Amino acid sequence: MNEEIIKNLVKYKLNLAEAMLECLPEKLSEDAKKLGKIILDGVNESLQEIKEKPVKKSKSSDKLEKITIE
Repeated sequence: MNEEIIKNLVKYKLNLAEAMLECLPEKLSEDAKKLGKIILDGVNESLQEIKEKPVKKSKSSDKLEKITIE
């Protein structure tokens, strides 16, 4: 899928969520925003860990194994 379309879709959904949160009572809105920030921070940390891990290639061999076909 096109990267630009995905980014725009995420922005649209975040703006929509923000508008919905503004309609909630103040305390509930603040709690939901804090929870959303915690979730996004967790996602960012996980993505950073994935980027830092070296990519492990699977073993590939050039020989064929004996396969029995019944």
